[in-house]
Amino acid sequence: MAEQYRKIRNTGKILLGNVHELEEICSLDKMSVTDLWILDKAQKVFLEVDESFKANDYSRGLNRLNHFIVAELSNIYIDICKDKMYCDGKNSPTRIASQSAMAMIAKAFITTVAPILTYTMNELIEHAPKVITDGVESIFDMPKYVIPEITLDINEEHLLNAKSKFAEIKDKLNKEKIIKSTLELVIYTNSETILELDSTIAEDWFVVSKVMKSSEEGALASFEVDGKAFEVYKGSKEKCPRCWKFRAKEENALCPRCEEVVN
Repeated sequence: MAEQYRKIRNTGKILLGNVHELEEICSLDKMSVTDLWILDKAQKVFLEVDESFKANDYSRGLNRLNHFIVAELSNIYIDICKDKMYCDGKNSPTRIASQSAMAMIAKAFITTVAPILTYTMNELIEHAPKVITDGVESIFDMPKYVIPEITLDINEEHLLNAKSKFAEIKDKLNKEKIIKSTLELVIYTNSETILELDSTIAEDWFVVSKVMKSSEEGALASFEVDGKAFEVYKGSKEKCPRCWKFRAKEENALCPRCEEVVN
């Protein structure tokens, strides 16, 4: 129980930290497929948790909440958002979209968990930006927030299986000391599901420097998902000292994205 509580409290702090400068939640049509994916997950989970709490089945509700926090929100979504949070421009539409998704999740998270962790959720409200609180100063004055239903058309199983198999290869390369970070890697695939994504979204999904449409020689590893090929290579460009992606043209130079943001 103590570990579950720490994860709940830390999740609240992480969400607030990522949205503290957000002024307004953007519309759903401006969000990426991964933003909509996590909102769809959160909407369903918080409804399940709310139903469990109303039925006094607190153990079931907390277990469901904990699985979502660890397996989907923290280990996938927040992880793939780190690059845009830290390195995109403050007013970047993609950054604002992900901040908006996190703000919506934070509002639903706080009002869903408040009945059993009232003091902790009130503490979060005291430090939350206006975009979450709408000006209220106490959890007792904050109305219940429900994430709207999301219409999403993606092959989630394919995306998750590809990410899982890549993680196995990443762990092997780390153990063999071939790489220190996945950003040293690039991926080739002929998977339409992956290639239909925005190129930056695809890179962030695997936390690599590039996702390519053409195969090369010298692959470090390969795998298949649903008959689609994936090959993993070491990146050929230089490391950007700002975002750490291997997208720079020369050593100690900024990549094109960071150059645009800085200047």
